[in-house]
Amino acid sequence: FGETGLRLSPASLDTLLREKRADLRHAASRGDYAFETAVARRRQRLDRMGADLRPHVVAAKSLAARNRLDGLAARFEQAFGALQERRRMALGAASRMALSLSPLQVLQRGYAIIRDGGDNPVTRAEALVPGMAFEVEFADRRRRSAIAVETGDGAVKAPPAKKPRRESKRASTAELLKADQGRLL
Repeated sequence: FGETGLRLSPASLDTLLREKRADLRHAASRGDYAFETAVARRRQRLDRMGADLRPHVVAAKSLAARNRLDGLAARFEQAFGALQERRRMALGAASRMALSLSPLQVLQRGYAIIRDGGDNPVTRAEALVPGMAFEVEFADRRRRSAIAVETGDGAVKAPPAKKPRRESKRASTAELLKADQGRLL
């Protein structure tokens, strides 16, 4: 306690107290300076923003942005139109290709499709056997039934098609009754 008691004399306490007060004043003055500097910087930034908020400045910036947006919109419309045209052309080309591969287009050029009784295309002459029923499809999509027969030389050919019967112009009694029955229901 002896040494500690000597250091706690009133004179040493006054000196220590003066040093601490000086440190406090110095820290306070630095804090005041930092606060004033921060406030000044923020005030300058606010003044710059306030200068931008003048009506004629805002109107000029808005007009520039609108012009830039109009330019972008025009470029977008032009690019979109070109894209649509390219897709339309590609779709047209694909459509023409699909039509050229259609069996109906082949029939339009004078060919015919021969189908067996199961509606499957017959692609080889040897597939036609004597007595087999088959159909022929023409460009107008009418089919005519025929039966393959063997000729004397081993070839297979269809008999001549029968002429269609002429229908009478007068309706039969059964047809008239059917017509009346349809109206009753």
